[in-house]
Order: sequence, then structure tokens, then C-alpha cells
Amino acid sequence: MNNKNLAIVLILIMAISSLSLLMVKPAFAQPIPKPQVPEFTIEYVNHSYTIPAITTSTTDPYTGKTITTTTPSRYFENVTLDITIKNQPFPTTINGNASNLYYNVQTKGYFGGNWTQVITNSQAQSNSDYTVLSIPAGAYPVGGQVDIQVEAAIGYYGYVLHFPSSGSHMAFPYYEFIGQTSDWSPTQTFIMPAPTPTSSVPEFPLLVVLSLFLSTLTTAIILKLRKQRIPQNIL
Repeated sequence: MNNKNLAIVLILIMAISSLSLLMVKPAFAQPIPKPQVPEFTIEYVNHSYTIPAITTSTTDPYTGKTITTTTPSRYFENVTLDITIKNQPFPTTINGNASNLYYNVQTKGYFGGNWTQVITNSQAQSNSDYTVLSIPAGAYPVGGQVDIQVEAAIGYYGYVLHFPSSGSHMAFPYYEFIGQTSDWSPTQTFIMPAPTPTSSVPEFPLLVVLSLFLSTLTTAIILKLRKQRIPQNIL
């Protein structure tokens, strides 16, 4: 077989292979629906908390003495802008792939600047009526005005072939999001409040104060009675 006939055979084989691939391709691919523009509210929330002091005791295996260790209390500051989004229905399966609905969030300064995406497909829609997304409030100055927009995205993650340059015959697979996004929501502007000051002086409940008062009063009465019982003239 000469080179010309060999080339024809190879072309026929490639054509048949391509035809077989087209035959197994679904006749009707399910379109990915465009999600609705999200509805949301914004709230400044202080999630800060304190871990109380912990005291532990162990026994020294060599001396038998009790070793007491105290870990001091620790305060963790966590103040966020909580974005509560109203959930919406979506198909859980698209073209045989498990799909989901995600939300993207972008912010910018009210008086200028570019939009910056602070949340991108990182959290799927919750199973309840609302999805809550949090962004750190410390990224914005007190009294600053922050513009916020939210976008919905429906789809799934999979491999997509990309050609590095035009005219290239070598494609590389990339794992990425395949789906549809909604339009960005109308802008909501949030004014950053001043943080609530935390007192360094511990606050005691009323019952504790009364208990300390009664304890002090009882001690004073007992001391007074003892003093009265001591003889005034001692030879």
C-alpha cells in the first residue's frame, strides 16, 4: 500500500471515529436555566466571643505532687456584615451532573473605585429559606459607605478543554464552573457603624453583689460579738 492509499485509509478511520462520537452524543442537551436576581438584606453582627479560663490538674509521676495549670481566658473578635439572601428553586441535576446554586458577592466604595468580588461560588445555597453569607467588617472604615451587590449562579463543576492560543492543536483540560449566572442585584449601600466598646471591668449580677454584701455584714457582726465577749480587765 502506497502512502497515498494509507492517507486515505487513515482519513476514513478518523471520519468513522468522529461519526461514532457524534452518535453517542445526546440529541438534546438540557439547557442551564438563568437564575433570578437575588433578594437580600445586610446586617452588622458582632460574633465575638470569650473562651473562659481553664484550670487543669495533673500528678507528677515522679514526685506525686499535684501540678495545676491555668490557661487564661481569651477574647476573639469577629464582627461581620451578614448578607441574608432569599433562596430560590433550581434543578439539582443538569445533563447528568449534580448541580447546585451558588451566590457571588462584590463590593466597592460608595464614592468610587472598582467592584471587588469578596465571595465567589464558595458556599452553596442552604436547605432552609435563606442563605447567610458573611464578610469581615474590619475591611471597611467606621462611617464608611459600602456598596454591595449579589449574583446567583446555577451549574456544576467539570473539566473544560482550553486551547492556549489561537491556531494551537493542543488543548488542556481545566476544572471549572459550568453554568449560568443571573444579573447583578441592585446596589445596596451600607454605612459602617462604630463598634460597641467592650468594658474591661467585669460586670457582676445583682445576686452576686447582694451575696457579697450579706457575707461582709455577717463577718462584721461575728467579729463584733467576739469583741464583746473579751473581758475588759485582765490581771
